[in-house]
Amino acid sequence: VSGVILGNTSDNVIGGTATGAGNLISANIGTGIIISGVGSTGNLVQGNLVGTDLTGIIALGNTSQGVIIYGAPSNTIGDATPGARNIISGNGAGVIAIVSEGATGNVVQGSYIGADATGNAVMPNNGSGIDVLVDDNIVGGSAAEEGNLIVGNVGSGVTISFSSGNFVQGNFIGTTATSTDSLGNA
Repeated sequence: VSGVILGNTSDNVIGGTATGAGNLISANIGTGIIISGVGSTGNLVQGNLVGTDLTGIIALGNTSQGVIIYGAPSNTIGDATPGARNIISGNGAGVIAIVSEGATGNVVQGSYIGADATGNAVMPNNGSGIDVLVDDNIVGGSAAEEGNLIVGNVGSGVTISFSSGNFVQGNFIGTTATSTDSLGNA
């Protein structure tokens, strides 16, 4: 059973940027968050702990992905806003998967993927940090704080397959948040 499922529903917010607005979505027998269907658009996932304990330091992973976007367009995971950072770590499969026709225009920004809440230690996910199998999505960005920290995962940091037009920019992949130490993906 997954933690949160949005099926063909739009403009919802899971978490938020205010202190205490984020959710603890961990230890589910399945995926932490599923956003599915062409009608699932404009949803925000911000400020959540997905696969960790309340401190963001100890793994309490979901048995499958942290977040999966399945055929759903134009959703946002994190962003550059203070407090929007998701910690998506310690999960049993890949962290974020963007899959199935129609899952275009999604944005993944400002999140820690495979790291603990400090950004200085790994909390590996058992798979790639981000898997993109659909065209025209964004991972990171060129503006301050839009980049993700993608470290310590058992697979690749970011995998893009069978797709085109995706942007991967401004991320720290395999280093600490300050880029001073190595926290490589396998």
